[in-house]
Amino acid sequence: TPGRLIEDGHLVPAITYGPDSPLAASARASTPIDHLQAIAPRLKTLAFCPTVADCNELVREANARGRTARVVHGQMSGEDRAEAVSAFRDGRLDLVANVACLTEGYDEPSIGCVLIARRTQSIPLHIQMVGRGLRPHGGKRHCVVIDLADNTRRLGFVDDDRTWSLEGATTSESGRSRGDTSQRVGSCPNCGVLRPG
Repeated sequence: TPGRLIEDGHLVPAITYGPDSPLAASARASTPIDHLQAIAPRLKTLAFCPTVADCNELVREANARGRTARVVHGQMSGEDRAEAVSAFRDGRLDLVANVACLTEGYDEPSIGCVLIARRTQSIPLHIQMVGRGLRPHGGKRHCVVIDLADNTRRLGFVDDDRTWSLEGATTSESGRSRGDTSQRVGSCPNCGVLRPG
């Protein structure tokens, strides 16, 4: 499980901010880039968006604010996707916004922040998105997750212990079923970091 991999040092822990972070509120954040600039302005960021149009808007705004960003999506040629991923890997880009391309099997350990602007009801997809930033790299001690879709409140933390079932119900260590995490996810009133509540 991700929790065990974190305990054993094979993954780094996530520090997760929800959409109502006081840090973002103090910066009057209204867009994903506002949140990113308020919480993690200098971290290499992988963003998950629901549509290509959302990706394009996020990248346009990021570039206008001094970030070096590109979009990656399935309608691009394989050559263009490979070039964007290569530029991200070697530091020519500090932000890549994607739609369902860099979820499973993508490994870039230098990612310091995962920005999630895409809702999901799938616990495995939620874990995969957050997991893109949990690979150890150099002195990285944690990954910042900005969960604007509030997936963490609905689906739980990636390191929660879960009991998986082929009968359709996934339960957490507390016995709550999928989607019933609101009572156990709180947030710090000062900084907005989500934590078990």
